[in-house]
Amino acid sequence: MSDKRSRSERRVLFYSPDPDAAERGALAIRSVGVEPVVVQDEAEVQGADPGAYDAVVLTLGPEDGEGEAWTALLDRCEAASPGSKLVLLISDGAERYVEWMAHRAAVNHIQALRGDAQDGAELRITLAKLFGHDIFGLDRYVPWGVHPYRVQVEDSRDKASYVREVAALAERFSVAPRFVELVETVTDELCTNAIFNAPRDVGGEGRYAHLNRRDPVALEPREVAELRYGCDGDTLAVAVRDPFGALSRETVVRYLVRCLTQGPAELITVTGGAGLGLYRVYRAISQLVVNIRPGVATEMIGLIDLRCSIKEFKSRPKSLHIFVEEDDS
Repeated sequence: MSDKRSRSERRVLFYSPDPDAAERGALAIRSVGVEPVVVQDEAEVQGADPGAYDAVVLTLGPEDGEGEAWTALLDRCEAASPGSKLVLLISDGAERYVEWMAHRAAVNHIQALRGDAQDGAELRITLAKLFGHDIFGLDRYVPWGVHPYRVQVEDSRDKASYVREVAALAERFSVAPRFVELVETVTDELCTNAIFNAPRDVGGEGRYAHLNRRDPVALEPREVAELRYGCDGDTLAVAVRDPFGALSRETVVRYLVRCLTQGPAELITVTGGAGLGLYRVYRAISQLVVNIRPGVATEMIGLIDLRCSIKEFKSRPKSLHIFVEEDDS
């Protein structure tokens, strides 16, 4: 379907066999001004035409997504992309769906279900960005009234202070020490990426990627990134935005799949650690959001759910969203 249609004319196909989940999904879709078409029958959704909708949201169980009928549906979603957007809602096995991303360009959104109001909120944000024009910003991921802090990321020698600032916020909310460690990991890796990997020279080549991460790097004014972070006691959010937009969807997927299939130890041996930082971030978050406008900016957002124990956190699947903003010119 054409993106030229007004939002009120757009339709989203939503599949879930669970009546309660179907109701929550329909409410989330209506909240962004789009009409939901809810299907609860597996055979009916497998026979659907994704091209008739502006987005398709599929709730997949452990055995779903495989078999001829599901494969045919996903193939049709692939053929309809990018006119029809695809969002997968999952309750386990996130790694399996991340691997799908390497083979299916239509799969850019994997949402881990938690069985509460957060599910509807995450879907609402995702659809609002898919149907909107601005994919950037941390504000939509924190509740209204929460004021994110801002820090300019300018020098590798100040990275410890950036990490400490975010960790101090977590500690003010009495976050458990193990979660504070996750916060530190995410902040450290995102700032490291913005300092060493993101900057490009006039020819588009990396300026500092070849350096040892212990080498001092002072970014030029045009290279300075921004760190934003906030917390409401339930979720802690960390975002870093660089002014280059050099990261691609393919690179994100390749690094994650390589880490998930080979393991981080083998990755260091074989590739010198390429992508290991991204993998560490992925393991430390509940939801990873990557916003890209090629050649302009990349924003990476890590959200950590603080409402569970560290044991539950480690066992829960993780959401992964990759948004690529097209140039309208």
